[in-house]
Amino acid sequence: MNDEKTVYFVTGKSSSKFRNLSGNPNVAFTADKDNADWKTIEAVQMQGKAVTVTEKEEIQKIMGMMFKKYPQMADFPPSPDIVFIKINFTEGYLLDYSKAFKHRDPVKY
Repeated sequence: MNDEKTVYFVTGKSSSKFRNLSGNPNVAFTADKDNADWKTIEAVQMQGKAVTVTEKEEIQKIMGMMFKKYPQMADFPPSPDIVFIKINFTEGYLLDYSKAFKHRDPVKY
């Protein structure tokens, strides 16, 4: 889920994802549409740091976004085994390979 400039997700406290992020909070991802022709790829590429959310108010905000997107989750029982993560972005790029292979422009946010 996202809230303008922040991406949130939930994972298990015992998951390898959480263990890996605890050891190294640096993250990166690229989002694009499937495109068989790599010469026309357009995408968003972001980098940042993963932070465990501990403040009750922010957790409630994340849960509200989750329930809005996935209403069926409102019926799930609370679990002490999950952790809420947010990504604080440090840099981003718009990729446009139609201009040139590996072409990217910085995103200002």
